[in-house]
Amino acid sequence: MIAPFLAEHGIAALPVLHDPQGAASRALKATGLPTSVLLDRDGRELGRLVGPAEWDGPDALALLHHYLAKAD
Repeated sequence: MIAPFLAEHGIAALPVLHDPQGAASRALKATGLPTSVLLDRDGRELGRLVGPAEWDGPDALALLHHYLAKAD
């Protein structure tokens, strides 16, 4: 189910990670799907959004650029 979706959308650079027992959701305390969690390089949570997100939109890109600039 994952591989056909990636192929259909021309996504080749992402690894397929499967978590059938939901360990990652429990560890990240994800209360719903989809849940996006923004982590820094040390694994600290910077932000969280429950529900759909437009990560290629201008607001999301500005947020990512903000945190990337702070990381330098």
